Amino acid sequence: MRTLKNSGQDFVLYPDSKCHRAWKSIVALLLCSLLTVSCSARPDSPSSFPDGRGTLVIEATGFRSEQGQALASLFATAEGFPGATGEEVRTVSASIGQGKARLTFTEVQWGEYAVSVLHDENGDGVMQNNWLGRAREGHGISMDPESRFGPPDFVQARFVFMAEERVLPIRIRYPEKRGPGTRKTQN
Repeated sequence: MRTLKNSGQDFVLYPDSKCHRAWKSIVALLLCSLLTVSCSARPDSPSSFPDGRGTLVIEATGFRSEQGQALASLFATAEGFPGATGEEVRTVSASIGQGKARLTFTEVQWGEYAVSVLHDENGDGVMQNNWLGRAREGHGISMDPESRFGPPDFVQARFVFMAEERVLPIRIRYPEKRGPGTRKTQN
């Protein structure tokens, strides 16, 4: 039995009373809420990270040819990700050799980012799409998220950058080429 004092009145809570169970439930709910908020809290912007800068190196692999160039775009928000030009923090380019390209972002402020890489085979600086909006050129996304319909979103591709140097591998994928009347076969 517990006695609570409130404005000169005594409230008695018996261990098995409805009131006692309700108070225990409320306290448990509040504790769970606080725990959930504190565990799920993460920095959402570069300003909530410690002050620091570093070099982000993208090691892109899987290029089918050395034609054109590799373009990597660094995004700090979902706005424009993965391919809208003008919305990225920065874009860098590199030549392709032996199916690989090494793209380097220097002086990157610590924060949360996502990267998209394009095999710009025709050198026009933009992703070529078919009439359905599907990619025609090779591309890769940080964290290698699965994407069946449309491009992956920022949340799937984001990572935290807080290092003097970080090497991030990205695999380049190409759209399947299927002609009329052909079906995808499973191995």
